[in-house]
Amino acid sequence: MNYSNLLKDDTLGCSLCDVELREFFSENSEALGCAAALIAGRRGARLVDAIREGLCQPGPLTRRMECLLLNLRGILFLDDIHRNPDGEFGYLTRLEPEDPAVAEICLLADGLDDALRAADIIPNLGESAA
Repeated sequence: MNYSNLLKDDTLGCSLCDVELREFFSENSEALGCAAALIAGRRGARLVDAIREGLCQPGPLTRRMECLLLNLRGILFLDDIHRNPDGEFGYLTRLEPEDPAVAEICLLADGLDDALRAADIIPNLGESAA
């Protein structure tokens, strides 16, 4: 599937950091979708689909998009594994730590974290939250 339309020429009103976040997501969209589905099942897949759709919209990131991106970060970092409302964990319980998918998920999580920090959606390390 081609997600190149995530980066349109009509990003006017977007900060450079928002554009970098959109670029990261565009380049890693399919892998992020697979990772989210692997960890959180249908909920993860729906979340990534909603983010794809939202990032196709022109203009700056909305508060809703920021929340969706933070939810995806929580899934990739396993932050919400104990709070999953429907008890769905995808195939996470079948993964072994040595599985190559685990390393890929860690790289995706770190990349998303860096992109969110660059876009000032989460504070940079060493900064105190206001």
